[in-house]
Amino acid sequence: MPQPVVITAIDDNVAEGLQTEIISHIVTSADAKYNGVTVGTATATITDNDTAAAPVVQPL
Repeated sequence: MPQPVVITAIDDNVAEGLQTEIISHIVTSADAKYNGVTVGTATATITDNDTAAAPVVQPL
C-alpha cells in the first residue's frame, strides 16, 4: 500500500540554486515475501530560497 513521505531540505543560508536529487529505497522485512522487494527511485527537485550576495570591495 502506498505511503506518503515528506522530505525536507535543510535551510542553510547557502545559495545553491535549483538542484535535482534521486531518492532510492531499500525494503527490509522479517516477512520473506517483502524482504528485498525492488522499489523504484523518485526524483526530487529542490528549490533554494537563499540568494548569493554580491562581493563587497573596500576602496583603497
